[in-house]
Amino acid sequence: MVVSVIIPTFDRPNTLLCVIDSYIDQEYVGELIIIDDGSSKSYTETIEYIEERLAGTQIIFNYYKNQKNHGAAYCRNLGVELAKYDYILWGEDDAFLSSNYLSVLLPKANDDVIVFGSIYYGITPWMEEDQLIQKKKEQQLSPKSIFDYDRFEGYYRKLSNNDIEVPFGHALILVPKKAYSSIKYYENYKVNGYREESDAQVQMVKNGNKIFYTSDTECYHLPGLAIEKGGQHKKNRLIQEVFTIINTGLFYKRHLIFFNKRYNVSKSVSIMTFLYVKRKLNEYNLKLINKIKRKFRIL
Repeated sequence: MVVSVIIPTFDRPNTLLCVIDSYIDQEYVGELIIIDDGSSKSYTETIEYIEERLAGTQIIFNYYKNQKNHGAAYCRNLGVELAKYDYILWGEDDAFLSSNYLSVLLPKANDDVIVFGSIYYGITPWMEEDQLIQKKKEQQLSPKSIFDYDRFEGYYRKLSNNDIEVPFGHALILVPKKAYSSIKYYENYKVNGYREESDAQVQMVKNGNKIFYTSDTECYHLPGLAIEKGGQHKKNRLIQEVFTIINTGLFYKRHLIFFNKRYNVSKSVSIMTFLYVKRKLNEYNLKLINKIKRKFRIL
């Protein structure tokens, strides 16, 4: 069985170049689809490198460039249309995979089961092993639960002996193409597109699919300093955070009746959004305190 790997990208040719080997080197890859969402930067060097890496393999390569920027949801819908195989592994231009990511996920998936692995943040492909282990441990030891039903957010950095069913996963997820037979990515999440992947996955759960988190394999998100200014994050930080809240409110509005029924979340959209904002502010305060502490240590 082979899989279609789809990676939407926008103005990040060099960042994509840093992570692309981790997708090419996976077992069971039948095709690689790169969807360039109308970038102003040239991807020529990146595409030439990919073509060179795939020379002599059976992997089909398709680079598709939109005439203008449409947003990641549009690109994902296009990717589903282009995909030739029965399973789709979604990639990101600022994230990379452990060497066994696909080989671990594929046996766990079927026509009704969607699956994804742990995701760790602030990791680079060139990080020293001891530093990688330390970074992972710090994130694994967080007091956060794997899924927070107050904010409807996952924290997928915890170790677990068993695979855990969750309402939705993160972006780097293995999905049977059949799951898209009656759903599309919702294209009205603005600016940073926050919640658009979650939205599609919730639609799949509504249709009878199950989504499982496994800590048997993992993927990694690059640190901010290693990522080109592109993707859906070209606006300043404040605007990004404002639309994280706006998009979360829209997400709750679209699915809260289902959440109440399935997960016994007996709260209104306004209360859910308030709780989300409250926790966000607490996180910002904690980050600010830690930043001040670090500065005092330096002094």
